[in-house]
Amino acid sequence: MELTASSPLSNGLQPLSCLWCARHKLRCDRLNPCSRCSKLDVACEFPTPKTERRRRRNTTKTSTRSSPGASAATSTSTLNDNLLARLGLYEERLRSLGVDVEGMNGSSAMHQPQPPTPISVSSGQLDVRHVHSQQYPYAETTTTTPLNKAAATIQIDPANDSGAIRCEHGVNNASVLALNILPRTTAASIDSLYPPPQHFAKLWPIYLRNVQPITMILHLASTSTMLAEAARGPGHASESATVLLFAVLTAAIMSMTEEECVQTFAMEQSILRSRYRSGCELALARVEFLISCNFAVLQAYTMYLVCISA
Repeated sequence: MELTASSPLSNGLQPLSCLWCARHKLRCDRLNPCSRCSKLDVACEFPTPKTERRRRRNTTKTSTRSSPGASAATSTSTLNDNLLARLGLYEERLRSLGVDVEGMNGSSAMHQPQPPTPISVSSGQLDVRHVHSQQYPYAETTTTTPLNKAAATIQIDPANDSGAIRCEHGVNNASVLALNILPRTTAASIDSLYPPPQHFAKLWPIYLRNVQPITMILHLASTSTMLAEAARGPGHASESATVLLFAVLTAAIMSMTEEECVQTFAMEQSILRSRYRSGCELALARVEFLISCNFAVLQAYTMYLVCISA
């Protein structure tokens, strides 16, 4: 039964405060009329209370909370269906490429490592597609490299399982192939390519003036002393310092004009460039720059790339 203003509670009071007291936010004694309205001689009216309606429970959420296993099973089933659909798509693509998918089931051939392809030298061609494929995974090699007269300088040791290629002057493996310097391995040793003292004394300031402001590769405070020591000759510095020395000399020579080389060294630029570039390439190959983590070697190789691309 809905309560009205004429339906007081069991204690004789109204369920709610009167409208005047509620509007002025004053305490009401809920008498009919209340004492405040009687004192002020105003009409005392009481609001009609509303019966609160009960909310219906959400049966969907209740059923979901009561059975979480059913939701997990549905999610797992949907995931499995998606995986099966993707596997079917991959199998169709493999079949379109000519792969026998049915023959792969239960086969262990996919898990067995393939033996390396043997290296063969014939008709002046060297197949280097699989040279050091495991020891040097990041080395890019070409399909074939003509050897011509330099083929006689390559020695393949049958007792070496890795199939390493070794050339003259201790230069070996994939570093030579990456630099494509095989035809020049019969040249003089790198020791004969060291610069005369007056060359380094003139080329180092030229490098500081022409190359360093553009590349900003070297830390001059620590590098100048190391290069000066390496320029004294073979055995005075580490191999990494030697690589950096030849890279600096190559960059300095390539930054000069033909007239400047003739005036400064009384030599043609092509002769000096060929000398110091050959020394840089042989030094890079000797330190195996492809797998080296030495910072000076990385600096030298970066400078070498800048030079050959200029």
